[in-house]
Amino acid sequence: MTDPTDIHGPDPDAIAAAHDDAAARLASDPTDVKALIDRAQACLGLGASGVGLALLERAADLATPHGSVLLAIAQAQFGLGLLDAVLETTTKIIGHAPPEITNPARQLRVQSLLRTDRLDQAATEVAAFVRAGGGATALGMLASIEEARGDREQARARLRPLVANTSLPTGQRMGLAYELARITDRLGGHDEAFEIATLAGTLVETPFDRAAFESETEALIRTFAPDRVGTLPRGTRTDERPIFIVGMPRSGTTLLEQIICAHPDAAGVQERYELEMHAQLLMHRSGTDLPTAIERTDSATLNEFADEYLAMLGDVVRRTHAAEGSSSSEPIRVVNKALKLDRLCGLVSRMLPGARIIVIRRNPLDNLVSIRLNPMSPSAMPWSTSLEGLIAARRRFDRLTAHWKAVLDVPVFDLDYESLVAAPELHIRALLQFLDLPFDERCLSFHSTGRTVMTPSRDQVNKPMNTSAVERWRRYERHLGPLLEAFPPSTD
Repeated sequence: MTDPTDIHGPDPDAIAAAHDDAAARLASDPTDVKALIDRAQACLGLGASGVGLALLERAADLATPHGSVLLAIAQAQFGLGLLDAVLETTTKIIGHAPPEITNPARQLRVQSLLRTDRLDQAATEVAAFVRAGGGATALGMLASIEEARGDREQARARLRPLVANTSLPTGQRMGLAYELARITDRLGGHDEAFEIATLAGTLVETPFDRAAFESETEALIRTFAPDRVGTLPRGTRTDERPIFIVGMPRSGTTLLEQIICAHPDAAGVQERYELEMHAQLLMHRSGTDLPTAIERTDSATLNEFADEYLAMLGDVVRRTHAAEGSSSSEPIRVVNKALKLDRLCGLVSRMLPGARIIVIRRNPLDNLVSIRLNPMSPSAMPWSTSLEGLIAARRRFDRLTAHWKAVLDVPVFDLDYESLVAAPELHIRALLQFLDLPFDERCLSFHSTGRTVMTPSRDQVNKPMNTSAVERWRRYERHLGPLLEAFPPSTD
């Protein structure tokens, strides 16, 4: 089953308020278990699973955790790719908690087993879930196991009636539809796959306010105008570990992270949204939009956020190294490839002035078609459910990243996906030079690292680099009228 990433809930401002209330209670009593849990849940609600997990574990050390807290711990562990830890935590839940807690725990177990290729054990877990009344969720898991075993036809046959079942909750049906679209595409049914994905995008109502979206873009550009950048508040934490890969979804960010993380002096934290949380907290505290909130903050707040982000980096890297049995030394570069970083590069430059930014671009047609065929969080990315929204998002990305390259006082490196896959060593050498890392042959064999990858790109980045995804849009050309008009294909 797919698991679209929800970066925050339906009311991020209310979640930010709950965060600050819990933080104030913790300032008075650091051992307040309820406050620890409340702040952790707020962090998780804003996408900050790294910070949230550490808070939950502190609470669990102080008092025996309830099933809901154990489930939150398992969800955070899963988000961090700590899959063996997920299995250990969920063992404490199943058989000891009510169905509303046990059933999500079973899903996490099966997803963790699938990602670690323990298919027989996953099948046993799903059979138990079926007997426990897992319904459509359990059947969807069976389809995932069937596909992993190479029987895509059977997986598709199992999913089709589930997607057609209009009595299922729309969110669940959407996830099943995206899974069906992905499998159908792999079976060569490109037109059918596109139509199924289009259906999936219509199942959950996600109003996209294009005017507000574009207004924020212009406000960010005005706030970070060349003559104003130097007047904005800035923190003093000059740690050079943070590296941010900025790209649209499905643009090669996972591939780029894998390449960098193959270097012995680098590590990655995959998609961590602590920076998104900090942006939301700034907006909540100022009662304004992000550009104005950045103008109104101060160095002390930026340093507080920077310290929390840097502590998260160290904690996640240590956990990951321990889970992998790695004896690697402390990395000097740590990569974060979170989505939606294009709007946060200005905040990065004020909060983490020692950071470096890598912008990766993919051919707009290939990029946007791939987004359309894969599950995105409708609440976090409402633009992803229509071709018109996709066009607006790509234009915003191009406009903002060009602006950041021109005005920011942190280093920015530009890279095209197509150039990278056509001449890997040339561009990997240039990339490592930008990161002040010596060239290492292991970066060319990134697919052999054995890292756990949690994004939909995990199947692609576990293979040698290739050009198979270039010009993929042509398989769907008859569906792409607005995209072709907005981004005319090259005639070269």
